[in-house]
Amino acid sequence: MEAKSPIEALLFTPPQISQAMDLVLNTSNHASILIRILKKLMFNVESLQRNKNKIAFNCSKQSKIKH
Repeated sequence: MEAKSPIEALLFTPPQISQAMDLVLNTSNHASILIRILKKLMFNVESLQRNKNKIAFNCSKQSKIKH
């Protein structure tokens, strides 16, 4: 059966094309999930860095008080 318009062509796509479209959608969805995870990890790394700096500052204050 021949498709007459681009819309009709979508109705008659071979299974391989449909599977490829699903794969592209899943891949982009996975990419957005990975980007969100990466942003969260970067935020956590920045928080850890700030905490490390606070601890180092507090330790230096303590050592000055003791001496």
